[in-house]
Amino acid sequence: MENCSAFEDPYGFNFYLSVWLAIGIFVSYVPQHVRIIRRKTSEGISPYFLLLGITSGVCALFNILLISNNIYECCSILSGGKCFAASLAIIQIFIQSVAAALILVFALIFTRNQRLEPKEDYFELVQVGKSCLTFSVIGGALSIYIYFFNPSAVGFVADSFGILGSILAAIQYFPQIYTTLHIQHAGSLSIPMMCMQTPGGFAWSFSLAMREGTKWSSWMPYFTAAFLQGILLAIAVYFELRNKRRAKTISESTETTENTPLILP
Repeated sequence: MENCSAFEDPYGFNFYLSVWLAIGIFVSYVPQHVRIIRRKTSEGISPYFLLLGITSGVCALFNILLISNNIYECCSILSGGKCFAASLAIIQIFIQSVAAALILVFALIFTRNQRLEPKEDYFELVQVGKSCLTFSVIGGALSIYIYFFNPSAVGFVADSFGILGSILAAIQYFPQIYTTLHIQHAGSLSIPMMCMQTPGGFAWSFSLAMREGTKWSSWMPYFTAAFLQGILLAIAVYFELRNKRRAKTISESTETTENTPLILP
């Protein structure tokens, strides 16, 4: 196929960058997963942040699946390695969507009936889970119908998913920024995760933009998310450093008081 010529020599710089990013995307979420499992509380993580983040990822996944028809056709004639290289954008977004959803899954599993997890907070997590599942099922059903039974609308629906994903990605960080500003510490939010994801998000946006067959609606959600995540990271780091300084000052003040001899009249 003539349209497959772009995939005939895929092993350039963007291929290795894409593979590195695919691995990095999953690894970057591990600190957040581990932090929730260890702390057994979702304290400091806004349920709306999870809701908007997961649905944004789902939108991005449906977007890339709908616009990748050329890749599906070319994979029938390409070698396994070349098909893998051509499909890296899909693989990356799938990994991101699953890893983001696992934050909620682990929160639901490991914070249930825990002393540090208020019942009302856990109830909100359950509602978020139901909402995300409903959104995914409806979006998946719509995508399947459009792809197989109304292909002329694929471009419009894919762009709609991309735009919606960008909007959700843009606003997802505002409730989390508010939560972090309100409690004035990171809580169960993982700073190492954000340290990896913020620069990685910009690199990923660039990688997606450079890939054959992707559109602006595929990379814009991740560029937007990376920018706002950088702001959240700065806020979280500020509070953590400030709180450590305050704790150190209080500790030193306490030691000084204890070591001061009593002067009897």
